[in-house]
Amino acid sequence: MKRTVSFVVVLLLFLTGCASGGYSDGRSGGRSGGRPQAMEPPRAEDQLAELQSVLTLNPGQVEKIRPVIEEHHAEMEAMFERARKGGRSAMMELRDEIKLQHDILRDALEQFLTPEQMQKYDQFMKEKEQAFQQQGPGRGGPGGGRGHM
Repeated sequence: MKRTVSFVVVLLLFLTGCASGGYSDGRSGGRSGGRPQAMEPPRAEDQLAELQSVLTLNPGQVEKIRPVIEEHHAEMEAMFERARKGGRSAMMELRDEIKLQHDILRDALEQFLTPEQMQKYDQFMKEKEQAFQQQGPGRGGPGGGRGHM
């Protein structure tokens, strides 16, 4: 159950990145300047800014967490790249890797956050999961997200 929740949470982080411009269908430009893009994890700076806002991180925490988020982002990018190259079956395998990466991220964040901030983090991720469940998966923006993997 925890692993399923973790997967959904990481997927939500990914979808947050899509909603904030991390995804391009080739018509709207996105980060690629108009080039069609497949799925991407949210940018590290966007994730850090969101956590800073939600958790009220102090400057020292931001500097300690920044390399953790950047490393997590690099791992996620590598996973998504492998999945893009591997087709549909690789995308299915991506799910387990995302779960593991989320667990690693949470454990790393726990080293730098107060117990109250960890509670906020867990609540924040739970709310993202609930919002995702209400929205439902599979909506990829213009064109329904089909044909862009």
